[in-house]
Amino acid sequence: MMHGEAAGPLSAAHLPSAPPTEFLLSLATTMQRLLSLSLLALLLIAGIGCDSAEDDDIDGDATITGVIVDSQEGDPIAGALVRFVRGSASAEATTDSTGTFTIDGIATGTYTVTIRANGFLDVVLTNVEITDGANTLPQTVATVAPPAGAFRIVLSWGTQPRDLDSHLTGPDGEDGRFHVYYADEVFGTVANLDTDDTSGEGPETITVTPSNDGMYRYSVHNFSDQSVNGSQGIAGTLNDQDIPARVQVYNDQGLVREYRAPAATPGDTWRVFEMNAVNGNATITDVNTYVDANGSGDIEAFRMPAK
Repeated sequence: MMHGEAAGPLSAAHLPSAPPTEFLLSLATTMQRLLSLSLLALLLIAGIGCDSAEDDDIDGDATITGVIVDSQEGDPIAGALVRFVRGSASAEATTDSTGTFTIDGIATGTYTVTIRANGFLDVVLTNVEITDGANTLPQTVATVAPPAGAFRIVLSWGTQPRDLDSHLTGPDGEDGRFHVYYADEVFGTVANLDTDDTSGEGPETITVTPSNDGMYRYSVHNFSDQSVNGSQGIAGTLNDQDIPARVQVYNDQGLVREYRAPAATPGDTWRVFEMNAVNGNATITDVNTYVDANGSGDIEAFRMPAK
């Protein structure tokens, strides 16, 4: 077209064609999907934020109190730092001269508890529940690390029964077996009953250095109830206390085994584990069953390898 010429009317062939119906429907569907995904992402982000905020907020109206004692004498530990952790939030307190701590104004829920004290191995408790009002953490034992090559076996339980006893048997080096318990507390440099508790809760602690080759066996006897129903006290079903006996095994590096008493079956003795030693190397085998002992000195129940 020359400059100055008037533009004529456009013919239908020159007009831009309208988008086909199929294209418009496809575009609408795509936009709808993108909008849905965007909303979903926003909801997920909001949900994550709510959970995080809940975990970070542990202010509440509940109270938790407890006592920390040592494994060797059962004495209270002063100056232990007790921390309740949920998410990234925590509340803490330090034990007083009686080993007691109290945390006020904490929210209900499930916590991980860490306990640290100078000269003791760290303690970690998981799934600790705090409910409305006043809560009491069962007495907690902090353990002194045993020497290298030795194991420290710590028994704890509830306020009932009053007297659970630790029994350790093992090779005496002369084709016989020793038996360490409250009536015979020491066997040379191999095994020692460090503390014997007769008033409930424990701890009751045995330290063993498995220097003699052979099988060592650890058992818990209900001295307070030596009937076939004695396992009920060990299992924590006595007087609805619901605190089963607990056995923890430590080496010089920390906790290596932890046992909770199983549901009660006939018997008064919880046979917890056996330890096989060869050339100073010890391997622990779980047993975790009840047997019946005819008194604390029952050779068949506590000592004999076949039993």
